[in-house]
Amino acid sequence: MSDGILPSQEARFGDLGCLNGGENALKQSPIAAAQVLPVVTGVRPLPRLASWQAQKITRYIDDHIDSRLRVRDLAQRINLSASQFSKCFKATVGRPPYDYILSRRIETAKRLLTDTQEPLCQIAQACGLTDQAHLSKVFKRWVGLTPNKWRARSSVLHKGADQNDPLSYACLKKAAP
Repeated sequence: MSDGILPSQEARFGDLGCLNGGENALKQSPIAAAQVLPVVTGVRPLPRLASWQAQKITRYIDDHIDSRLRVRDLAQRINLSASQFSKCFKATVGRPPYDYILSRRIETAKRLLTDTQEPLCQIAQACGLTDQAHLSKVFKRWVGLTPNKWRARSSVLHKGADQNDPLSYACLKKAAP
């Protein structure tokens, strides 16, 4: 044992020249650095969902957007704890599960507001939100407009846009927040 280093560390790092001032070996060998640095620094890459897990969860969310979606229920679908699922989901998708679910609910509300004349209370239920007030509050926070103002704006834009004309349809997609 040299300089207070455990034998297991000496065996692991001695070959790389990391002991006794040999840090240059890490700079010279990126592969060795990638293998050793997480152990040395204690920093590990964030765990991610496997692609099949991410697809299964996002498909489930989209298919059940009108119902109550809890993190612990989603986690159980892929056999993870709620906390592990949340960490992996955020590392994979880039946002926490709750934010992702809300964004999907808002996208569904936008589509229903544009494509139907359903009252807001029915759209709220179709999006899994409790009532019209909840829809209005969340929608305004995410989009910046109330659902009725967004519906009015998108219907005016939608009348002038033809889905078969790529330019006018692209303008609708870009103009509607």
